[in-house]
Amino acid sequence: MFVYIFDASGLVSYLTNRPSRTRQILDYLIEQRKVHHQATLFVPNFCVAEVFNALAKFRFDLTVEAEKRLNEAQYRDCLKRFRKLIHWGEVFYPYDLNRYHILAADDIIPAEQQLPRRPKRNSPAIYDRLSTLDILVIAMGMELAYLFEEENVTLITGDERMKFVADDLKNTRREQRASSRVTREDLGSPDPRRWPLPRVFDLHTDYPSELPCVDKQRPLRLPQA
Repeated sequence: MFVYIFDASGLVSYLTNRPSRTRQILDYLIEQRKVHHQATLFVPNFCVAEVFNALAKFRFDLTVEAEKRLNEAQYRDCLKRFRKLIHWGEVFYPYDLNRYHILAADDIIPAEQQLPRRPKRNSPAIYDRLSTLDILVIAMGMELAYLFEEENVTLITGDERMKFVADDLKNTRREQRASSRVTREDLGSPDPRRWPLPRVFDLHTDYPSELPCVDKQRPLRLPQA
C-alpha cells in the first residue's frame, strides 16, 4: 500500500488543469486508489481551506493575470469536483493536524530559515520561502513516513522549495538535525527513528517514472518537463 499526501498547490493545479500534466499525474495516482485499491491519498485538513481560498482568488481577484483567472462556470466546476473528491473521503482523505506534526516542524524550521533563497519561475529569490502551513505539510509527511515506512510515502507538491527543503533534511545526518532542535528537551526522548522524510515529488519538474507503480497499472508516460 502506497501513501500520498498532497499540498494545496498541487490540488489547485489539478482542479484548474494548469498545467495539464498535473491532471494526468494526479489521475494516475487516483487510479491507484479507486481502481487498484493500493493507495491512500491524504490531504491536510487546512489545505482543504487553502484550496477553496485559492480557487476564489482565481475567480475574484482582479490582480491575477487574465490567463490564470477562472470564469464563473470554471469556478463552480472546480468547487463541485473538489467537494466530491473530499466528501466522506471519497478520493482524498482529510488528515488532521496533531501534536506530533507540531513537534516534527522543529526539524524543518531551522533548515527553512538557513537554506538559500532561489529565484522561482515568476518571482525573485526574496519570495522563495515556505509558509508555516507549508512546513506543517512536510511535518505531516514525516509522521506518515514514520507510520508507514518512508519508502511507501510520497509528498506531492507544486512548490519547488518544499522539495528543496525536504531533500536537504533527508540528506542531513540525524545528529545534525537533533542538534538544532530547541523544543523537545523537556518532553522526553522520542523514538530515535523519528522523523523520517518521505520522498517528495514536484509536479512541475519531476518525471512520472519516479512515482510508485502498483501491480497491473500501466506506467504513465509524459514528455520530460
